[in-house]
Amino acid sequence: MLILLRSLKDLIKALNTTFASSVPDPELSKDILNKLEAFKKHDDADEDDGGQLQKELIDTHKKYFGKVRRLSGQDPLADDEKLAAFIKVIQILRPKLKGQAKLQDWYKLIIQPILDGVGSTRAEAKAAKELLLDILDHDGGEGDDESERAKTAVHFINRLIEAYMRRTRIPDADDEELDGEDDVVAQQLEDVLVTYGEKKPKVS
Repeated sequence: MLILLRSLKDLIKALNTTFASSVPDPELSKDILNKLEAFKKHDDADEDDGGQLQKELIDTHKKYFGKVRRLSGQDPLADDEKLAAFIKVIQILRPKLKGQAKLQDWYKLIIQPILDGVGSTRAEAKAAKELLLDILDHDGGEGDDESERAKTAVHFINRLIEAYMRRTRIPDADDEELDGEDDVVAQQLEDVLVTYGEKKPKVS
């Protein structure tokens, strides 16, 4: 456990150095990628199902990409250009974040605001889509792990369909005119649904 905590501390330190940089860098350095892969491969025997990792990552997201920082005079463009790289971090470490609740946090913090909204960059939308598709792809697990990932996939595909239906609903006569962004968002959500459908995963 101490080895894991030291490894986590080193990883978070490296991430802080990357995202604290004033120069936008949407790509992850080779050093960061190596640290991420090394941490991901660490033995899970003494781990707390990724609880401490989740806490550290949420703190990092809040520090560099939270609303408070965006309103505090920091350069929002720099944040936007690095957010895609942070999403990639979450995708790489996803196997360490066990349980639907942890992934639900990232759905609310990252995926939903980007894919079920407008104003994000193309790189952010691509990264959010890849993260969500990774969550939905439950193949490759074994036993209880595969069963749990399948249940998680069902949960998030239902959330995705609900969002799509909300954006494509036919207004009633008494409804106000639908928001002009609905078509744009519906297309983003449809793109994810089509890509997911083409993979034809077996969700039970």
